[in-house]
Amino acid sequence: MRPTEASERCHLRGSYTLRAGESALELWGGPEPGTQLYDWPYRFLRRFGRDKVTFSFEAGRRCVSGEGNFEFETRQGNEIFLALEEAISAQKNAAPATPQPQPATIPASLPRPESPYSRPHDSLPPPSPTTPVPAPRPRGQEGEYAVPFDA
Repeated sequence: MRPTEASERCHLRGSYTLRAGESALELWGGPEPGTQLYDWPYRFLRRFGRDKVTFSFEAGRRCVSGEGNFEFETRQGNEIFLALEEAISAQKNAAPATPQPQPATIPASLPRPESPYSRPHDSLPPPSPTTPVPAPRPRGQEGEYAVPFDA
């Protein structure tokens, strides 16, 4: 593992095993063998590449590790690159087809709730005589600018 800002943030140093899983690039190793430390879902990888002695990739911000570049010293960079391309291609080809939307069934006539708003405004019953009508409040002095001078 080459030190990068992202690998330092994730406390990654030393030797690890990279595996191109079904839906993510996986990092295995650590103090206990057989322990998966990180995975980077393919859809969150921004780019990846290789040369004769390095395999590297850029993780997006939605990855568990956070965004950043990860670089691995390896002579198998090309094999990792090809395995990653193949896994991503297989994932794209295996994407489930979206189900066809079913039209909603709408009844011929919808029930109307009994509400004063469901009738025209002029057909409302008069107010109940038992309901007290509030008396108008006495008005105080009108404000200085309530009546325009040129009216």
